[in-house]
Amino acid sequence: MEKLSLKTFKGSSFDYIGDISSHLIIFAGKTPLAIDEQTIEYVKQLIETHDEIKMGASRDNPPSNSLGMYLRQIKKSPQLLSYILPLLEADGYLKHYFINNTIYVKRSQSRK
Repeated sequence: MEKLSLKTFKGSSFDYIGDISSHLIIFAGKTPLAIDEQTIEYVKQLIETHDEIKMGASRDNPPSNSLGMYLRQIKKSPQLLSYILPLLEADGYLKHYFINNTIYVKRSQSRK
């Protein structure tokens, strides 16, 4: 498979192999990071059940009621959101925006 490139919402580049509808391998550091289909689907379900929601990618202390908090509850790193969410946005699934320095996501009106 071909490596593709994208940027996080804060502008850091990363490479990936795979597809947001199945599984991903992320190349953003020394060790590749695998993201399974169940985690991607869980994030999509959370976005579907909230009109808008904080990203909360902080590994140590994600804000309450954020996507990161919900991922920590299922023993997944909130940092996965730094890769999952830009890929979902590139796929037309969501939009992101900043309020102060906090990233929020909202379902796209024209989501696929």
